[in-house]
Amino acid sequence: MECTVSWAGEARFVASTGSGHEVHMEGGAGELGGRNQFPRPMELILAGVVGCTAYDL
Repeated sequence: MECTVSWAGEARFVASTGSGHEVHMEGGAGELGGRNQFPRPMELILAGVVGCTAYDL
């Protein structure tokens, strides 16, 4: 597996995966420079853990 993360300006990032998908992320809400338009990286980690756990069960 591979993933490349690129800065997209302000507090935004785009992760490009080896399977050809893109995931847009934002580093935080307004106080951290973000606009609350995309999930935060830690939210995506939690979603990934839950998805993997559900798949294994």
